[in-house]
Amino acid sequence: MDRTVKIFKPSGHKLAEITFSYDRGQQAQARITEFGQLYDDDDPDDESKSVYELLSRESYVKYQQFDSIDKIKAFDREYARRELRTSLDKPIDQYTFVYDADPVLLRYVLSRHHQGEVIGMVNVRFSFINNTKELAFLSGQHPRFDTELSANSLETNYSCMERMMLYEDSIVSACDVTRLDPWY
Repeated sequence: MDRTVKIFKPSGHKLAEITFSYDRGQQAQARITEFGQLYDDDDPDDESKSVYELLSRESYVKYQQFDSIDKIKAFDREYARRELRTSLDKPIDQYTFVYDADPVLLRYVLSRHHQGEVIGMVNVRFSFINNTKELAFLSGQHPRFDTELSANSLETNYSCMERMMLYEDSIVSACDVTRLDPWY
């Protein structure tokens, strides 16, 4: 369910970007970045559509398990309406919500810090809007433990990792999971 939605004004200027992350069991987090226009005239013919980062904040989101991408999109619209209420001066349906189709690569390092042991890495390549997700666990112990899994955008990365770890006392719950910065 990880995703980034970009919100554009009717004039085509970028208003905000919200990245939703589901990196722990039943927890969700949103990173909201709002943008200001270089020129405040909302001119749709302004070819540059120049904006600058105005502010950025993070907040926890009540975890929900969705059963369709359309329900996630509806949630995102409502969340944006609620969180960006001071920036939205028109009805929400006049704004454009865009999800990139290009895949995103996330990498997680699994370790047991108290033992100083790296368990391995998990590569997650996904495209939310295309409803695809591919995970590959690369074992730090032996290649025979490497495994791959395919899923859809409705399943969290964490729940996929739990399903992958079929050997050795459920590795995900018994170790530290550190997410590295995304690679676009």
